[in-house]
Amino acid sequence: MSDYMICPYCLRKMKKTDLKMVCNICGKPQEKLKMGMNPFKNFGVIRKKIAGGNACQTSGCLGSYVNVKCGMCGEELPPDIAQYSRYLRLSLIGPSGAGKTVFITTMLQELRQNARTLKFSLSAMNKETSDYQSTNTEILYDSYAKKIIGGTTTGQFKALLWRLQDLNKMSSSYTPSYSLTIFDGAGEDQKVVNPIVCRYIVESKMIMLLLDPTKLYGVCSRLDQDDFKRAGGNSEVSRASTEQFVNGMINYIKKLAGLKVSEQITAPVAVVLGKMDVLKQLFPTNSIVFQESGHVKSGHFIQQEADAVHQEIWDFMELCGDDLSARFDANFKNWKYFGISSFGMRPQVNRMLQQPPQPMRVLDPLIWDLYLEGIVSGK
Repeated sequence: MSDYMICPYCLRKMKKTDLKMVCNICGKPQEKLKMGMNPFKNFGVIRKKIAGGNACQTSGCLGSYVNVKCGMCGEELPPDIAQYSRYLRLSLIGPSGAGKTVFITTMLQELRQNARTLKFSLSAMNKETSDYQSTNTEILYDSYAKKIIGGTTTGQFKALLWRLQDLNKMSSSYTPSYSLTIFDGAGEDQKVVNPIVCRYIVESKMIMLLLDPTKLYGVCSRLDQDDFKRAGGNSEVSRASTEQFVNGMINYIKKLAGLKVSEQITAPVAVVLGKMDVLKQLFPTNSIVFQESGHVKSGHFIQQEADAVHQEIWDFMELCGDDLSARFDANFKNWKYFGISSFGMRPQVNRMLQQPPQPMRVLDPLIWDLYLEGIVSGK
């Protein structure tokens, strides 16, 4: 078990003793017996604790100390927050309209659907996370022809708390369990240094940088107007705006992390080119990026396949005149290109779908991150 945990809200490191146990009825915190306290003086309290386990010490209260709060910020935490062997923190960064929320929703849905192959069990750690996923899943998979998922409200940041249990390494009496916190923030907030976003990115062990092809000048110049609208493009794009966007993203991350211009970002960065469904006609017909993910199929991270996808996207970006690799090499210590489509098909011009999503390679960036953490094995 990890020596410390991190509060998913204030992101401060805590020891088990920093947590506050709170009564589930009266809401009062549990008082800890101090060293040297006369046990006979508190015999009634001690007897109640022995008889009732975590029974509330407040006179007349029938509650128990089962709720947990952060001792620093006071936010209520999942009751099992101190019981994980790893605390994984993932920040998803991208411009407004890039499809971050849709990406997260389909990624987690695919992780659940491929649980048997990948040998991972995924479950929400709190009601807010469960409601977030179930609401967005219902919109995408059940009401796809009537609704689209809206963007995250500006100034609103969601800490999604997931429990990831590793069936690959379980024994007859133990299953390794990891806390996976995913931070989903509004794209517009990249224009302002918000202290909450700052803490999220600085404390993240993994970063996914989602590139929107409708904001890359060279790519847009190759898309016809119909495909541009299908991909959610709604404004003119120039070479200057593309450079401003990419430079702004890198400067944004480095500024929040307190890094000098010459220092590299050490957290692994998955540079994810999204909305590949509208880019398929621009790639060679035998491109690996549009084939079934071997990582998911085998349950392992396949280095050769990841390198091939990375090279295909690199070549495509270079062909379009949007080559960003030199900039990423200079600023990211460890990065890799990925191509994904949350829908897996070209949406209609009104961005609705004709059938439920068939996501393409949305798990690849996460599997790479878990491989780097030593959780997923390689081939």
